[in-house]
Amino acid sequence: MFLNLFWPLAFISSLFSCDAAEPPKEELSVSITLEEGYQLPYKFMEPDASMELENELLEISGLSLIGKENLAAVQDEDGKVYILNKEGKITREFDFFAKGDYEGVEVVGDKVYVVKSNGNIYGIENIGKDNQDLKIFETHLNKLANIEGLGYDQKNHRLLLAAKGKMAKDPTFSRSVYGFDLNTGKLAKEPIFTIDLAQVQGYLDSGKPVKYLEKISEKLNPAEGGFTFAPSGIAVHPITGNYYLISSVGKMMMVMSPTGKIIHIEKFKKKIHPQPEGICFENDGTMWVSNEGKAGSPRLVRYSFKR
Repeated sequence: MFLNLFWPLAFISSLFSCDAAEPPKEELSVSITLEEGYQLPYKFMEPDASMELENELLEISGLSLIGKENLAAVQDEDGKVYILNKEGKITREFDFFAKGDYEGVEVVGDKVYVVKSNGNIYGIENIGKDNQDLKIFETHLNKLANIEGLGYDQKNHRLLLAAKGKMAKDPTFSRSVYGFDLNTGKLAKEPIFTIDLAQVQGYLDSGKPVKYLEKISEKLNPAEGGFTFAPSGIAVHPITGNYYLISSVGKMMMVMSPTGKIIHIEKFKKKIHPQPEGICFENDGTMWVSNEGKAGSPRLVRYSFKR
């Protein structure tokens, strides 16, 4: 197995030991790859750019590429789509509906899709033009699912909806990713795949028996119980086809295969990603991650793809 580790053992000991005298002064990142032959193509400790966003995007909750030079964003209070340049400045904004808890945005061709936390999808055509049109797709999901992530799977021409919550009583508190077929305008009844604590533990147990792996598992399942990885954003990598899911809770990211196999787990440095909410890719693999303002300004972070 290949193990890629960037977390000093002394830090791990101080973080998880019950008798530690003082907490660490600075939280570092941890990067775990147990998939044979896989190498993460990003250096999360060395972003290419990190920029403050305007206060209007304090609660930015979704991100997508629009054209070659701009990004589309939504925030979880207003029914607006914001257009940003690659310096993070708002250049335009378009109203599409009333206020609501909007969590994700995805641009597919000349259409813009926005997802609400209850699973409803808002399809916008001709955005910003006199003939702008809106179609609302109601799904079988509801507010319990708490949809926060929206991505586009080009291979299957479907939207991906990542649920932060759960649909029914579930002792494992699994997280699900659903597919919305853009050809039929229907959401599949069953999820594409689910993620649960047992799966994560199985992944960690498949590697070398290093003590800290168990501690990371404990971090995903705190003493009060429940699986704490809660997707806030999802995107498909344009080159590898892998799914990237980020979780604001725990400041984490999982790289998964389209069938739901865990490939990589990343624990972000809080200083770089205080509250990661949105993720998208450019065609060359450049990654963008948006962060809500948490004890500071909202931020937009860019990483180049390392072949």
